[in-house]
Amino acid sequence: MRLKHFIHATLSPSQVEELMNLGIKDISTDKRNFSIANTELYEAALPILKESDDFRLALRLPECNEEEALAADYSMLGYPHTGGYPKPDKDYGYKEITYDKTKMCPLCCSPRIQKDAFRVTKAPHHKLWTFTSWVIDAYFANEETYEEVFRPLGIGCRPLRYYRKKDIIDGVVQIDIPVCDEPLDMLGYRYKICPVCGSVRYHPGYMPSPLFPLPSHPSGHIYMTQEYFGFGGQSDRRVIVSAELRDRLIAAKAAKWYHFAPCAHTPPRNPEMHIRTEFLGEDKWGKEYVDVCD
Repeated sequence: MRLKHFIHATLSPSQVEELMNLGIKDISTDKRNFSIANTELYEAALPILKESDDFRLALRLPECNEEEALAADYSMLGYPHTGGYPKPDKDYGYKEITYDKTKMCPLCCSPRIQKDAFRVTKAPHHKLWTFTSWVIDAYFANEETYEEVFRPLGIGCRPLRYYRKKDIIDGVVQIDIPVCDEPLDMLGYRYKICPVCGSVRYHPGYMPSPLFPLPSHPSGHIYMTQEYFGFGGQSDRRVIVSAELRDRLIAAKAAKWYHFAPCAHTPPRNPEMHIRTEFLGEDKWGKEYVDVCD
């Protein structure tokens, strides 16, 4: 397991040479976006990167091999396929139809409590999929995949409806994913606080550890985190699955091994994390994005 660092920086010829001497490849004075393979190499390069006026650490994401991915007891589920959008899409009208807006913050749309079925123009022909944008923590499966993979594990489902006719779409269901009853240990994760409702949103692309945190007592084969990642209406919750469900999805060819990121009960704590963020610079999240620390 390792953390891959995605960098934005304008480099001088001497800085390019220094970084290449450290073993960082595929960089030049003309290339402002590049990646560094692991944390050790990033730490070695940091003094050089800080010399750049526009340096920022844009993303910090985990990478693992197939053996590591399949050895985990629990995994974060990625996006095997995407397609379509929830309807109506004009002025995000799907929120009014699908969610309980009486409890939803008008700015960050938290919490998203589903009250009715999603509506779409047509359903993609995939075994397992989520929407292309706006809502990416709702998963859908064709009937065959649901019966083969999810129903034997006691996992429920919801209907999916056509937008105009409002009829239930045959052969496709939404997977019923409960919200975890425990908060996660988010030490080291960067976050923002909604100025309207005070809820927290975590940075979706900045992980302090290669392993996503688990609750103290994970239960069930699939659940959704209490925590939201992203900001505004685009934020979503992470979906965690058991090893048995992961293996069933792979066997049914509904997902590949690389669609699963290993989880751990306690992420490694880094007391220097709040210091390092001083060097990230201003990015689209703004300087008010801070770290969770003791």
